[in-house]
Amino acid sequence: MLTARWIRPVRIGDAWIVSPLEAHNFMMTEWPNSKSLKFAAAHLSILAALDGRQSPEDARGQFVNALKDAKLDYRAGLQ
Repeated sequence: MLTARWIRPVRIGDAWIVSPLEAHNFMMTEWPNSKSLKFAAAHLSILAALDGRQSPEDARGQFVNALKDAKLDYRAGLQ
């Protein structure tokens, strides 16, 4: 499932995140130092999507929840 893409990308600043793999990379390299339980839930959900245990769209929802919690500037649902 490493190549799975989301139906709707998520825009964070100037970056477009279009898949669980890109979300994972963003979380590991660009996320602020403070990490919450929603970050942890999103991270686990993204890992599950990457190995096929969860749908990519469910992981996207968790990722968006973590973005909200971290108060990061994002736009969900854009195409």
